[in-house]
Amino acid sequence: METLLNVPAYFATLPADRFEMAMRARRAAAEAAAARSVPANPNDEEECAVKKSEVKIGQEYLCKIGRNDVRVTAVSAPAVGAITLKTVATNKTIKIADPARLSPAPGKPVAKGAEIAPTAAAKSTTTKTTKTTAERASKKTGLLDAAVAVLTKMKVPMNCPQIINEMRSSHLYEFGKGLTPAATLYASILREIQKKGGQARFKKVQRGYFELSK
Repeated sequence: METLLNVPAYFATLPADRFEMAMRARRAAAEAAAARSVPANPNDEEECAVKKSEVKIGQEYLCKIGRNDVRVTAVSAPAVGAITLKTVATNKTIKIADPARLSPAPGKPVAKGAEIAPTAAAKSTTTKTTKTTAERASKKTGLLDAAVAVLTKMKVPMNCPQIINEMRSSHLYEFGKGLTPAATLYASILREIQKKGGQARFKKVQRGYFELSK
């Protein structure tokens, strides 16, 4: 209860009715101020505050800066020393000593393992690319091997369209979606001759015709 020692001196000069009104107004103002300073739930601050040991690196929080709650990301939280944060909006580095200024940021939490998902996806892409390259190399080698098989069987010089037709009829090679397999075979044979010289499996006998090297 407020005593007369706590009221302004001029209150003593007021008539009794005005003195009573002034005291009621003073008590009402004090009660309102007290209500504003006490949270609706006395445990709210304790429940919202984050302990230093609970700060997770890379997780977002709300940091009390002045009257504002600023969204930040935890950078470091050493056992001794200040907590280092970065603001989400401006990427500005700030440090705080009191972890109670932090509270969990609203929003959907990051699912466990989300950080390693890109790495797994990259690994999958690399594996797929490697596999595709290997398949292409296998197909290219298989085409020349099939040509060797045709020339071995026919024992006469042949041009590439003839070799391709024999491959199809004998099911020696599974062709892809290429529209010019004969041109592909021709280029592959010439490339082997140019690269291996006398060690090549093919020999050009006349324009567009090939036979096996002896």
